[in-house]
Amino acid sequence: MRFQDRIKYEREKFNWSQQELADQVHVTRQAISKWETGKSLPTIETIIQLSDLFNITIDDFLRGDPQLERKLIQDSRKLAYPKLKELFEVILYVNGIAIIFIWLATALNTFAGTSISLVGLPAWAERVPSVLTILGFSGYFIFNRRYEPRINQES
Repeated sequence: MRFQDRIKYEREKFNWSQQELADQVHVTRQAISKWETGKSLPTIETIIQLSDLFNITIDDFLRGDPQLERKLIQDSRKLAYPKLKELFEVILYVNGIAIIFIWLATALNTFAGTSISLVGLPAWAERVPSVLTILGFSGYFIFNRRYEPRINQES
C-alpha cells in the first residue's frame, strides 16, 4: 500500500479528521492533505511520530512506497554541516588563486630571468597553499560523496 493510501486508511480507522491528525503530529492540515493526495511526503521524524501514533512499524509505511523510500534516502544524505563544506570550498578558491600566482612567479623567474620574491617568504611557505588545496579538495569530495544524493542511484 502506498504511503498516501496508508496514512488516509490509518487516519480514518481512528475516525480522525485531517486537522485532528495534524494537531497530533504538529503539522498543518494542508500537510496531511498533501500527504494523502501524494503531492508531498513527510520527513523521517514525522513518519516515526505517525508510526507510534498508529501503532504500526515504520517498515509498513516505507515498503509499499518506492517514492517515499527514495525521498528518505535523499534526505539522509543531505549535508549535515553545510558551513564546514563551505569552509572547504573557500580554502579551495583562495589557495587556487595563490597557487596561480606562485606558478606565475616561478615561471617568470625561471624563463624570463626575473627575481620575483613572494613577500620575503621562506621557500617552504610557497608550498603551504598547495598543501591546503589538497586538504580542501579532500574535504570537499568527502562531503560530496558522503552526504549528497547520487544521481540515478535508483530508477
